[in-house]
Amino acid sequence: MPRDGAGTYTLPAGNPVVTSTTISSSWANTTLNDIATALTDSLAINGSVTTAKLATDAFTTAKIADLSVTAAKLATGSVTAVKLATDAVTTDKILDGAVTVDKLAPGVEGTAAVTGTIMIVGMSTPPTGWLKCDGAAVSRTTYSALFSAIGTTFGAGDGSTTFNVPELRGEFARGWDDGRGVDTARVFGSSQAEETTSHTHTASSGGVSAGHTHEISATSDNNSVSHTHVVSINTGTNSVGHTHTFSGTANSAGAHTHTFLIDNTHTGGPQTGIGSSFDPTDTTTTSSAGAHTHTISSNTLGVSANHTHTVSGTSATESANHTHLVSGTSGSNSATHTHAITINAAGGAETRPRNIALLYVIKT
Repeated sequence: MPRDGAGTYTLPAGNPVVTSTTISSSWANTTLNDIATALTDSLAINGSVTTAKLATDAFTTAKIADLSVTAAKLATGSVTAVKLATDAVTTDKILDGAVTVDKLAPGVEGTAAVTGTIMIVGMSTPPTGWLKCDGAAVSRTTYSALFSAIGTTFGAGDGSTTFNVPELRGEFARGWDDGRGVDTARVFGSSQAEETTSHTHTASSGGVSAGHTHEISATSDNNSVSHTHVVSINTGTNSVGHTHTFSGTANSAGAHTHTFLIDNTHTGGPQTGIGSSFDPTDTTTTSSAGAHTHTISSNTLGVSANHTHTVSGTSATESANHTHLVSGTSGSNSATHTHAITINAAGGAETRPRNIALLYVIKT
C-alpha cells in the first residue's frame, strides 16, 4: 500500500474516487481491504500497543488524550523507558487502575514503594523520593503524602507546619509487639532504652578446713577507751652519757666485816672518807655486827659506753586518742570457713550484637 513516511495514504492509480463520487463495491472493495490491512499491521486487532509498534519517544503528552491509556490498550511489558518522552505520561493521561504491575517492564516494579516504607540502603545519601530517617522536622505541605501516612507518630514538628520523620540513626529496629506479650505495653513508634536481662553471678572460695594463715597489715581505729599495753622490749644501743637513779635495800649477807682504807699520817689522827687531803696509807677492818642489810640510795656515774636496757612491764592506762599499727601473720586456723569475693565489673557503655552501620530511609 503506497504511504509516505508520515503515514499519508495514497490511492492506487486508476481509482475513480474524487469529490462527489459515489463509492461502489465493484471497484472500491479492493481499496478498502488494502486500507484495513494497513491498519491491522499498525495496530493489533485486540487493541493492544506492543513495543515493536512504538517508535522511541513516539508518545509525547500532546499525542495522548486524557484518560486514553487504559489497561486494555497496553500489552504486558510494552511500556519501557525508551518508548516514553521525558515527562510525556502525566497523571491526567492515565486512567485510574490502568497501570498494573504486569504492565510494567521487568525490573520497573521493584522501584515502586508505598509511601511510609522504611528500608536500609548501602549508601550514605537517600535515593530520589526518599528521606533519611534522622528525626528531622519536614514540611507537612511538601511531604503531604508522607504526612498522611505516618502523621505525628514520630514527632509533631512545630505543631502546625512540620512533622518529624523517624530517628533511626544508631538504632536497632524491633518488630512491634502488637499484643503478643513479648515486649509488653509498647506503643507503636516508641523508643526503648538498652537493658540487660536480670541475672546473677555465683562465686565462692569454697570451704577451707586445712590449717592455714592470713597475712595481716592494717591500722586499728582511733581508740579513746582507757586501756594499757603490755611491753617487753630491749632499748636500742645508747652511747649518750647518762646516769641511773637507784634506791633499795641490799640483801643480808650474814655476819661479816668491811675493810676500808685510812690515812694514818693525817694531822689530828687517822682519817677515813674521801677528800682532797685524803691519802690512804693503811687499811682497817670493821667489827662484825651480825647479820644485817644496808639501805642504798644513789646515782650512777655518767655512762657513755654503748649499752641497752631490757624493759618488761605494763604501760600506764592511756585514754588519749591513738591508733595501733598491726602487721604480722594470723595463727593457723583449722575451722571450716569461707571468704567474701568481689567480682569486678566488665564490659563497655552498652549491650549490642555484632553489627554494620547502614542508612535507614523512608519513602515520601
